[in-house]
Amino acid sequence: WKARHEANRNEPAAHYLAAQELVVESIQRWVKRHAEKAAKLAGDAAPGLARHYQVVAETCEAIVSEPPRTFLQAIQWIQFFQLAERIIAHGNGYGRLDQLLADFYRRDLAAGRMTREEARGWVAELFCKYGGNYFSVGGRDRQGLDATNELSRVILEAYDLNGGDNNLGVMWHEDIDKAFFTYACDVLGRHGTGTPVLINYDVLRDSELRSGVSEERAWNVAYSGCQWYCVVGREYNDQDLNSLVLVQVMKRAIQRAVEEGAEDFDALFDLLSAETLATASALRDFKNTTYMWQSRVWPEMVTSLCMHNCLERGRDCTDAGAVDYNLTSVNVLGVPNVSDSLYAIKRLVFDEHRYTLAEVEQAVKSDWAGKEPMRREFLNVEKFGNDLAGPDAMIVRLAEMVREHLESLRQNKGGHFRASLFQYMGHTYAGPMLGATPDGRLAAEPLAHGMNPMHGRNSKGLTATANSFCKVDFRKFQGGSFQIELEPSYFPEGIRRDGLVETFARTFFKLGGVQINLNIIAMEKLKRAMEQPELPEHQAIVVKVTGYSSHFLIMDRKFQEEFIQRVNYPAL
Repeated sequence: WKARHEANRNEPAAHYLAAQELVVESIQRWVKRHAEKAAKLAGDAAPGLARHYQVVAETCEAIVSEPPRTFLQAIQWIQFFQLAERIIAHGNGYGRLDQLLADFYRRDLAAGRMTREEARGWVAELFCKYGGNYFSVGGRDRQGLDATNELSRVILEAYDLNGGDNNLGVMWHEDIDKAFFTYACDVLGRHGTGTPVLINYDVLRDSELRSGVSEERAWNVAYSGCQWYCVVGREYNDQDLNSLVLVQVMKRAIQRAVEEGAEDFDALFDLLSAETLATASALRDFKNTTYMWQSRVWPEMVTSLCMHNCLERGRDCTDAGAVDYNLTSVNVLGVPNVSDSLYAIKRLVFDEHRYTLAEVEQAVKSDWAGKEPMRREFLNVEKFGNDLAGPDAMIVRLAEMVREHLESLRQNKGGHFRASLFQYMGHTYAGPMLGATPDGRLAAEPLAHGMNPMHGRNSKGLTATANSFCKVDFRKFQGGSFQIELEPSYFPEGIRRDGLVETFARTFFKLGGVQINLNIIAMEKLKRAMEQPELPEHQAIVVKVTGYSSHFLIMDRKFQEEFIQRVNYPAL
């Protein structure tokens, strides 16, 4: 391809491919050094261990310049790819591991080159090496049939052997192999660490179709990150790099409403809509400016090596016209807080006339200083997350408004902006930075995580919270994870966890929910871990924080504190 571009006098493409040659050669030397190191260790080790190192050396040597030909080589290739990509890129998704490795698995079993147990052990080692891998299994095939296979089970067993911080996802659909999904729920229930993440494949596929992905491509969508997904190898969506801070937008709308004398709630909402569009437009202008330079300043060259058409076109995947689908995912921060604020304002300002909007604005600016009775009134208005018509209708109206404005904008790569009802860490620190909000929240408190209700406000149980959550049509958005923290006591004595987890998951997905992150952990245990971090049993605690898993004790103190403030359901 480089020679062709040189012949056509396409200097930028030829220059890019020359740079890619340097990248590939560097990776080859890097892999070669692993082979040489393993060979040296083999020469110095006892016979049993020497054979192990020799296999490592042979495997690494085999993939230096040739494609993998065995299951083990493919696993090793994936490991090197992940590490090389993450040096500079933010990870564009690694696809369905059970589909990527299925042919290697079948051929090696048939040829007697490995056993099922060896395959499971190698996948388990892959999971041990790097917890940042976002693989998925399951989903549907090109014909719409269940895509799970024997390797899907092997991969899940591999995580079951390890446990720990991993981001494996299982993509559910109505026709998924029942025994496999039951086992996935069993693994999730026993480990209680949010793995596997459970995802609604059909919502992912419908979301891709709605975003303009062809049916020929959309079937191959895969869970690929905290809450996002893509058609791996054909879509670049700039995920987790963009945020719209809705709290600030609301505060500007309230200020304008006070200055302009808004007479009713619809007038306030119209101002909020105008400010949202202005903010989204500013984000578009900013992103268009960065996109003009991104491929030259911060290309993702290792990612591009595994994207369709990048080498043929001599363009980096971050460049316009390089990949089939180039969409911009925008994390929207503070949706539940803004929705609860709007509902409280509607009730107490415009319906009951208990306060003026100017009084609300001043109370929030002062962090409710000297206004505790007023704050309590705003705090006690019905909140999202309790399956109540009024608050739930407000959040749907708000989310749809934000989505419509983002979708109306086009970026200079040819795609549009997609609203993601999620923010993977901003809710913890942004709260104090943004100040108090009219929902009764104090400035020192974090914001709600993603689309989950604000801590402590969903008081009617898990089912009511799920019903509220699923009133949003997630096919129109780029993900929205449902975060659940359960006390071990939630599960009655003598009742298997997997049965309850599976029943809830199937019901949630049939209601249109898109993703479940489930932790089963005693909050008192987490508090003790913060006080006694040196104890081995505390060092092993793993939680699904937002869209990612982590050992609890390596989390920043603020994240630990936010986590233990969440609603932890104690009983069914």
